[in-house]
Amino acid sequence: MRRTRSRRGNVDFGENKKIYITITVIAVIISIISVTLLIIKQSQTNKEALIQEQIRQEEISKVFEESQQEIEEITNGIKSSKVKIKILGNILCENAVLNSAYNSQTNEYDFTSIFTNLKEYVSDADLVVGNMETNFLNEKYTSHNSPRSLIAAIKELNIKTLNIANNQNLSDGVEGLISTKKALIDEGIDTYGTSIGEDDSKILIKEVNGIKIGFVSYITKIDDGIEVNEDNIKYVNYYSPEQVDKDFEYLKEQEVEYIIANIHTGSTQHRITEEEHEEINNKLIESGADVIIGTHQNDIGKLEIRQNADGKNVLIANSMGHILSENTNVALMLEIQIIRSESAGGTILSKVVYTPTYTLKSVKPYQIFNLRETIKIYENEDDTIVDKNTYNKMKQELEKVETLISQ
Repeated sequence: MRRTRSRRGNVDFGENKKIYITITVIAVIISIISVTLLIIKQSQTNKEALIQEQIRQEEISKVFEESQQEIEEITNGIKSSKVKIKILGNILCENAVLNSAYNSQTNEYDFTSIFTNLKEYVSDADLVVGNMETNFLNEKYTSHNSPRSLIAAIKELNIKTLNIANNQNLSDGVEGLISTKKALIDEGIDTYGTSIGEDDSKILIKEVNGIKIGFVSYITKIDDGIEVNEDNIKYVNYYSPEQVDKDFEYLKEQEVEYIIANIHTGSTQHRITEEEHEEINNKLIESGADVIIGTHQNDIGKLEIRQNADGKNVLIANSMGHILSENTNVALMLEIQIIRSESAGGTILSKVVYTPTYTLKSVKPYQIFNLRETIKIYENEDDTIVDKNTYNKMKQELEKVETLISQ
């Protein structure tokens, strides 16, 4: 009997073992299937993400090429409007620039010839916008108070719109700020970023080719040594999230279709951090800025295309550099084209072109050239503009700019 029970016990163990093995195999198969499905699902997710990123990049790349449909709509006049805007780097007038423009024979300052070479590049623009970082108060010229002949020169360049909010707005007191704005207004130049009275707005709205464009500007700091109080702070548009909310709400109430925002960061003594700059950019994008232009910094910054919450392309020029200054040679000119069309569903950025400029300081007065074109002229065996040494410097500067822009 014991043997029989023992034999039966062996039979029971074998059956349990088979069941255990079967369960284990099934579990392994289920695990393999689960992992396989997970891999397939992850692969599909990655593929979908890749497709979405490709679509996003394609949408961004359209900024640099006009579509045939847009061209045909404009040509045929199908409820479409188009505006070509040229935006220039910072215009300063320190002592070296003053000396360059001074004509000892006439005892006058001639800035017109400094900008002569740029005329052909802005002549086809519907609107030319500049950033002026100096005041016009009296004839005691300093690094922040300039001859009014500079106004005549930029007007000759067809700059009819100026951002004048900067860290030196109060360097000559409130009197200097008021005098500067009045001098520009007297010459028919529209400004934004400062105000000289209750009936004068820091915001500028212009209608160009049927498109309503808003211009707004902010500074983050006034130069050290200048007291900022309740009597003078009201003249300059200081940056704060609350001020941005107020300004952009006003622009929306005015049914502005496209907004260009300038941000003048830091002062002569101080620079803001990249994190602070990024925070400001994000706030402006969230509020509805379509183009963000960084001013004040000596060097050129990154050129970016981002998309806002609605999927609309936003251009950010983090720093335009100085187109006229004693400190640097290289700056940017931007050409942006905006279009309102049925296919676009509103007013959008349709094209961006950047042109580096180079200020040649070995001549009197200074001369500003298109950097790429001047290099090409020399390479075509024409050394009448620059010599080999200057050409080599220009080549190095162009490589720096293109490396930075392509990041």
